[in-house]
Amino acid sequence: MNAAPLVTIMIPTCNQEAYIREAVESALAQDYPNLEVIAADDCSADSTPAILKELQKTDTRLTVVENRTKLGRLGNYRNLLYRLASGDWVINLDGDDFFTDRSFVSRFLHAAQVYPEAVLIFGDLANEENPHRRKSPRASGPHALDGTGYVLKWPGVFPRIQHAACLYRRKEAVARGFYSLDILSSDYESLFKLALGSQIVYVPGAVAVWRKHSNNLSAEKDPAVLIANFKLFESTADFAQRLLPGLPREKLERWKRRNIRRKIYTGFLFYKLAGEYGMMRLFQAKLKESPYRRDYFRARFSPVNRIKIRIHRLLRQIENFRPFRR
Repeated sequence: MNAAPLVTIMIPTCNQEAYIREAVESALAQDYPNLEVIAADDCSADSTPAILKELQKTDTRLTVVENRTKLGRLGNYRNLLYRLASGDWVINLDGDDFFTDRSFVSRFLHAAQVYPEAVLIFGDLANEENPHRRKSPRASGPHALDGTGYVLKWPGVFPRIQHAACLYRRKEAVARGFYSLDILSSDYESLFKLALGSQIVYVPGAVAVWRKHSNNLSAEKDPAVLIANFKLFESTADFAQRLLPGLPREKLERWKRRNIRRKIYTGFLFYKLAGEYGMMRLFQAKLKESPYRRDYFRARFSPVNRIKIRIHRLLRQIENFRPFRR
C-alpha cells in the first residue's frame, strides 16, 4: 500500500455553493489509499469558502486554498497543477461536477500497472439523470490506444476523452504546457497535446457526471468566443508538427480544416436551434472577417450540413410537440 503512487484530485471552484459539497465528498469517497484532494477557491462571493472549511475539518486529506487575487478559470487550473498538486497522477474535477464511482482511481492505477507506458487513463461520463449508468455501453476491460492515431481521428473516435474522467501523469502534463491556451476548450487542447506521441488507456465504466446548468461555459453564445475556440485545432496541429516532424503536414492541415468546419457547422446549428438568429448573423459576419472565411463558405453552403441542420430542427420540433388535451 505504501508503494501506491500519490494521486491528486484537483477541484477548482468559484461561486459554486450549490454543488461544491457533492464534488468534494465524491472525491474523498475514493477507496484509493494514497490520495490528496486540493480545492482552490477563486475569490467566491457566496458560501463556497465556508463550505470548504467545514469539509476540511472532517478529513485531513482535503487541503483548501483561497486565492488572494482572482486567477480566472485557466489561472486556477494552472495554479493547481503547477504549484499546489504533488501527486504522480492528477485529475481535475470542476467544483460543479462529481464522481460517481468510488473505486475508479484504484481501477485506473491498476491499468497503469498493466500499461506502464501510459501517460493518460480515461473512462466514461455518467448519465446526468441516472448517475450510476454510463451514457453508452463500452467494451469490457482496459485497453491501450495509440494517442496520435486517436487525436487524428477526432471527432470520429469513441469513447471520447472527458476532462472529469481522465487521470494523467502530472510531470508529463507540465512538460507539455498544460492549460496554456485561454479558450473554451483549454482542457481538450491540453489533453490532445499529452496524447500525441504517447500511449493512452481506456478503462470502461462511468466515472463522473459533467453537470449541465446555465452557467456552463459550453452555453457561451458570444460568436467571438466560439471563433476563438478554433485555436484548439490550430494549436494542436502546430504542436503535433513540432513533436512529430515525421507526420505529413498535409494530413495535419486536413485534420485542422475538417474540425474547424465542423465547429462552424455546430455553431450555426447551436444558434438555429436556440432561435438566436441575431447572434447567428453576427457569427456569420465575424467568420467572413476572420482567417476562417474559406472554411465558413465550405461549411455554410455544404448541402450535407444544410440537410443535417434541417433534420435537427425537425427532431427538435417533434421533441417539443405536445398533443392537444381536453
